[in-house]
Amino acid sequence: MQFTMCLNGLTILSYPHGLVKPGIDSVPRLCGPVDSFYLNGMDYRGCQGCEQCHSKSDHCILEDDLTTVLNGMRTADIAVFSSPSI
Repeated sequence: MQFTMCLNGLTILSYPHGLVKPGIDSVPRLCGPVDSFYLNGMDYRGCQGCEQCHSKSDHCILEDDLTTVLNGMRTADIAVFSSPSI
């Protein structure tokens, strides 16, 4: 069975949200379990430039809400990304 990860950069008020949600809701029926992450509700920092992910470790050493997202990306068979259009 495949595992799908959805990284959603939209807000509830974003126009495409109404287009993305029905598609994501149908994924479990078609492809198996889904973990959805809504960036707008997460507390995280961007890259700090420490280079630990390239040297001593094979992953980001920051521990914040994005840690579960990055772990999900490693194990997902399918990744779905959504973001607002400009």
